[in-house]
Amino acid sequence: MDYEISPDSAWPADVEQTKERGRELPSLLVLGLVTLAIVTIGVMTLSVASAPFTDLLPITRASASVAPHAAPAAGTRAQEHRATFDVPPGYAIAIVSEATLTGLRSYMLTGDDEFRAGWTKTATQLRDEMNRLRDASTGWSDGRRLRHLVQFEKQVSGMLDEQDVIVSLVGSPNRFPGVRLYNEDVAPQLAQTEELCAALLATLLERPTEKNAATIDALARLRAALRQVSEGLTGFVQLGTSIVREDMAGRVVEMEEIATVLSGELRHLPPVDADAVRQLHAAVGAMTGPLDKIMALRAAPQWDYARFVFDEKVLPRYRDVLAELKQLD
Repeated sequence: MDYEISPDSAWPADVEQTKERGRELPSLLVLGLVTLAIVTIGVMTLSVASAPFTDLLPITRASASVAPHAAPAAGTRAQEHRATFDVPPGYAIAIVSEATLTGLRSYMLTGDDEFRAGWTKTATQLRDEMNRLRDASTGWSDGRRLRHLVQFEKQVSGMLDEQDVIVSLVGSPNRFPGVRLYNEDVAPQLAQTEELCAALLATLLERPTEKNAATIDALARLRAALRQVSEGLTGFVQLGTSIVREDMAGRVVEMEEIATVLSGELRHLPPVDADAVRQLHAAVGAMTGPLDKIMALRAAPQWDYARFVFDEKVLPRYRDVLAELKQLD
């Protein structure tokens, strides 16, 4: 129903009519001010809730404007009274969907449990609104809308599933798989290889000969290369783009080449030292794959897997939800 009041009917030009209706003016003025306040608060609420996702606002508002209105269900007078103030399910889903993204993104950026609690609340509200929409659909007579409702429910469910993945990643080592690989695999292996190299070098330096001179030289170069890789990799993991990936790759290649040179000197070493060189060569080779993976991840969106899932999976799902919501009109 349209409640617009034309200026002419609200404020007659005739002074006498105005005097006669003078007692009504304050009531109209109060009603107008209250209405204006409600609209203003509503607009401000929408603006604050959608601030981080301004690029999606036109989609959200368009979807909300064509959202299906639920047919009133039978119930008590109290339920009917409350229903008159309820937001239609489709409109509520558009707003609450956006609120889940706001809470999720805040939790992802800060790790604050209060934001996680806020996301949990809005995700629960979204599921409740989906149930309300499903209940409302029992009054629909259009089969097309019912078919779109099935697809719409799948989109919403998929979006919430992806959001659950992000929540599980925040605060866990799996959020940064490259860092986990570095901390749990590469860094310990690198430290162990450095110790092995240093110990073997110290042993050969105690009894240098012409035959092991090349081995000593290669071990010294390998020890320096391992130190460079260790220091460079730490900075590369922490700072990323400030250290050129090609430089890191070059250091790793140098380390591998020196280890190969060492393998060629086995015939000049006693059996126990030869075994140590073989262990050293194997340790360097075992690090090559993980090192390459860390460098590849550092340059890829998957470095921060939570952010990757948010950008590449949740946001597209959200757009699909809004697009499908428009089809329910």
